[in-house]
Amino acid sequence: MLNSAMREPLLPLYFFTHLSLFYLIVISPSLAQVIPDNTLTNPTVVNQNSSTAIITGGTEAGSNLFHSFSDFSIPNGGKASFQHDTGIANILSRVTGVFPSKIDGLIEILQNNGAASSANLFLINPNGIFFGKDAALNIGGSFIASTANSIKLSNGGEFSTINPTNNQTLLTVSVPTGLQFGINSGEIINQSISSNVGLSVKPSKTLALVGGNVELPGGYLTALNGKIELGSVASPGLVNVNSTDTGFSLGYTGIQEFGNIRLSQGSRVNISGNTGGDAAVNSRNMKIEDGSLMVSTISGKGNGGNITINVSENVELFGSSSILFSQLANNASGKGTNLLIFANKLLIKDGAILFSDNRAAGVGGNIIIKTKFIESAGSNTGILTNTRSTGQAGNINVETQQLSLQEGAQISSNTLGLGQGGYININAKDSLTATGISNTGNRSSGIFAQTFGKAFAGELAIKTNQLRLFNGAQISSITFADGAAGKILVEADSIELSGIALKGSGEVVSRQNNPVVNSGILASSDRNSSGNAAPLTIKTNSLNMRDGAIIQTSTLGSGDAGNLTINAKNISLSGTSKNGLFPTAILSASGGVTGGDFIGFPEATGKSGSLSITTDKLTVENQAQIAVSSLNSTNAAKGAGNLDITAANITLSDGGKLNAQSNSGNGGDITLNLQKLLILRGNSSISATAGTADKPGDGGNININAKDGFIVAFPGENSDITANAFTGNGGNIKINARTIFNLAVGNSSEINKTNDIDASSKFGQAGLIVVNTPDVDPSRGLLELPTGLTDASQQIASNCNPGNTARRNSFTATGRGGIAPSPVEPLQGDVETGRWVTLNTFSSSTSSQFHIPIDIPTVSHSQTPIIEAQGWVRDKNGDINLVAQAANITSSGFSSNSIACQILPK
Repeated sequence: MLNSAMREPLLPLYFFTHLSLFYLIVISPSLAQVIPDNTLTNPTVVNQNSSTAIITGGTEAGSNLFHSFSDFSIPNGGKASFQHDTGIANILSRVTGVFPSKIDGLIEILQNNGAASSANLFLINPNGIFFGKDAALNIGGSFIASTANSIKLSNGGEFSTINPTNNQTLLTVSVPTGLQFGINSGEIINQSISSNVGLSVKPSKTLALVGGNVELPGGYLTALNGKIELGSVASPGLVNVNSTDTGFSLGYTGIQEFGNIRLSQGSRVNISGNTGGDAAVNSRNMKIEDGSLMVSTISGKGNGGNITINVSENVELFGSSSILFSQLANNASGKGTNLLIFANKLLIKDGAILFSDNRAAGVGGNIIIKTKFIESAGSNTGILTNTRSTGQAGNINVETQQLSLQEGAQISSNTLGLGQGGYININAKDSLTATGISNTGNRSSGIFAQTFGKAFAGELAIKTNQLRLFNGAQISSITFADGAAGKILVEADSIELSGIALKGSGEVVSRQNNPVVNSGILASSDRNSSGNAAPLTIKTNSLNMRDGAIIQTSTLGSGDAGNLTINAKNISLSGTSKNGLFPTAILSASGGVTGGDFIGFPEATGKSGSLSITTDKLTVENQAQIAVSSLNSTNAAKGAGNLDITAANITLSDGGKLNAQSNSGNGGDITLNLQKLLILRGNSSISATAGTADKPGDGGNININAKDGFIVAFPGENSDITANAFTGNGGNIKINARTIFNLAVGNSSEINKTNDIDASSKFGQAGLIVVNTPDVDPSRGLLELPTGLTDASQQIASNCNPGNTARRNSFTATGRGGIAPSPVEPLQGDVETGRWVTLNTFSSSTSSQFHIPIDIPTVSHSQTPIIEAQGWVRDKNGDINLVAQAANITSSGFSSNSIACQILPK
C-alpha cells in the first residue's frame, strides 16, 4: 500500500498533460493497487492472492452490488476478480482517491461458487482510466467505464466519488439511470490489444467508455453483436443510461459541451457478428487516423444496426486504411449495418474511406451523412458502397451545405456481381465542387455509379445551388459489362464545367479508351459492354462549359447510349481542351469521342441516344459543339440519335457546331424550335451528314422552325447548314422563318467561304430543301418575271380630252412611288429611289424598317431577281400591267381637242 509520503510528490504531476501522466504510470508499476476506502455501510473487501486481487463484500441493494475504492489499478499480469452472491445484476464500483486507474491486467466477475456471472460492471473514476496493452475483460454482462463524478439511481439516489458518505440510505434496489459529470473530467485511454480483441464483452452486450477526452492509440474494443459507446464530455451534466436488450444505451441531451475522441495507430472498434451490433460516438471532434477503423461485419441471418457518429464540430478520417466499415460477409442474408455521421464538418483525406460492402444476398448497409461541410481529398479516398454478389449495395445519402472533392476523392457505388448498385443522393445546399485527379492519374475526383456485372448500376441524384467540376473531375454513371448504367439527375441553380485532366508538367492525362479525361457529367457504356448507358437529365438556370468540358451519354459497346435532356435558362459552350483536339461539348455518341478527328471503335454497334435541350439562350463558340454522333465506321453501326433544341436565341460562332453526324449509318435528325434569332458566324455549322467516302448512311433531316424568328449569317464566313451523304441519300432540310439573311442553297465547301444550305449526296440522291419565308429577302430573288412584254407604244393614246364626260374612268397608284406627271412619263416618286442593298449587321429591334410584308408563293432552290417596275400599260381587257421598262412615247403634251380615250386599239 502506498503511504501519504509516496503520494505527495505525485499530486502535482496529475495536473500535467495526460501523456505525462500515462508515461509516469507506465514506468511506475508499483503504483498499481486495488484498495477499498471503507466508505460503505458494508465495506468492500480486497484479498490479495499472488497477483490476483479478490474483491468481495460491498453493499448489496436488491440486484445491485456497490463497491468503493480509494485506488483501483491492475499491473501487467495481475487480476482483479469481483466475486458475488447469486442474483446480482449490476456491480457499481467507484474510485474516491486522487489517482487515475491504470489497468494492464484482467478484470473478471465470478459468482462466489466460481461459476460465471452475467452481472454488468460500472467503473467510475473522475481522475481518469487507462487501459494498457494487456488489459482484458472476463465478464458476462456489459462494461461501462467512465470518469463521471457519480452514478445516478432511479430513486433519486447518487453513488458519488466526490461525497462518498452521503446518501448511503439511497443505495437501494433502484437501477442506474445516469452518469453525472462535473468539471474537468479525466480522460480515458485504451491501448489494449489483448488476444487481438482488446477490451471485449460477451456477445450482445455493451462496452462503453465515457469520459473527458477518449483516445484509442492502437487499442481495440470488441462487442460482437453488441454495442460500443464512446462519449466525451467537457461540461457538467448528466449522461442518461437506459437499459436495452444488448445492455445499455446512452443519451446526451443533458450535456452542453463535448470533448474529443481519437482512434489512432491502427486502433479498432468492432461490433461484428452473426447479426451485427451498434456503435455510437458522441463528442465535439472525432478523429480516425493511422489505419484505424470502426467495423461491423455480419456473417449470419440477422440485420445489422448502426454505427453512428454524432459530433458538434468535426469528424476527421486521415490516412490509408482509416475506415468506417460495414460488411455483409459471404452467406449472410440480412441487412448490413448503416454508417451515420452527424457533424458540422466531415474531412476524409489521404486514403481514408467510409465503406459499405455487400458480399451476400442481403442488402448492404446505407451511408447517411448530415453536415454543414464535407471535404475529401486524395487517391483511394472517399465514400463507397459495393455489391459483389446477388444482394443490392447500400445507398449513399448526403445532406450538406458545401461538398468538396479533390485530388481523386470520390463518392461511389459499384456493382461487381449480380446485385444492383446503391443509389447516391447528394443534396449540397450551397455548392458541390470537384476538381482534379489523383496523383497516379487513374482516378478522377467526383461522384460515380458503376457496374462491372450483370445488374444495374445505382442511380445518381444531385441537387445543389452551385455545381463546379474542374480539371478532369466528373459525375459519372457507367457500365463495363452486361448491366445497364444507372440514370443521372442533376439539379442546380448554376453549373460550371471546365478543363481536362493535366499532369503536373502540363501534359494531358490519358487512360484506356480515353485519350483525354474531361471534366463533365457522363453516362456511358464502356468498350465490349452490352449494357445500355443511362439517361441523363440536367435542370439548371445557368450552364457554363469551357476548355474541353463535356456533358455526355455514350456507348463504346453493343448497348445503346442513353438519352440526354437539359433544361436551362442560359447555356454557354466555349473552346477546346488545352491541346486543341477535344472540343467543349454536349453530346450523345456511339463509338468514340469527338476531336480533331473522330476516334471510332468497331465494336461500338450501339446507337447514340437522343439529345433534347430547352433554353432561353444558347451560345456555342470557339469550336465547341452540341452533337449526336455515331463514330463507328463499320457497316454494323446503328447511326446517330436525334438532336432537338427549343430556344429563344441561338448563337453559333467561330467554329461552333450543332451536329447529328455518323461515320457509318444514318445521320440523326436535328430539330430547332426557335422563337427569336439564330445567328451563324465564323465557320459555324448545323450538320446532319452521314457516312464517309465508302460507307453507307442517309443524311439526317434538319428542321428549323422559326416562324416568327430570324436566321442570320454573315457574308464570307463559310457558315453552313448541311444534310449531306456519300453513298446514301442526302437528308431533307426544311426551314420556316420570318427572314433569312445571307444563306443560299448551294454546295458547301471548306474553301468557298460562302454560307450554304446543302443536302447533296456524292453518290446518292440529293435531299429536298424547302425554305418558307413570308418576307422578301432583297438580296435574293424569289419570282421569275415574264419576258414577253406588251408594246406600250401602241397601248396609250397620245392625248385625251379631259372635258369629255361620256365615260369617266380613274387610275389609282399606291405603294412605293407617286403618280407620274403624265401617262407618257415613267412612274416615279417624289423622292429618289435608292438601290436595294444587303445589310452587314442585323438588329431585331430595327428589322421592321427594311422589310415589306407581301404575300408570295413558296418556292425552293433557285430564284430569280425581282425587277422594280418602270412603267405601265393597259391591255385590251382594260387591265393595267406594270412593265419593267417604260414605253418610248413622244408627245408634246395634252391637246385642247377632245379625243375619245375609253377604248384602246386592238
